[in-house]
Amino acid sequence: MTLSMFVAFWAVSILFVITPGADWAYAISAGLKGRVVMPAVAGLLSGHLIATLVVAA
Repeated sequence: MTLSMFVAFWAVSILFVITPGADWAYAISAGLKGRVVMPAVAGLLSGHLIATLVVAA
């Protein structure tokens, strides 16, 4: 894989992580219901990271 493909892959992966979606609605609703938000967000981000690493492997 060329360096440009490697950089493009990680750029798109990061964009997927920071793009709001249904998973972020879950984190926001957790905050609105008075629950702790950090475990929800950490779980979402770690899930995205694991999926990205699996695809990259």
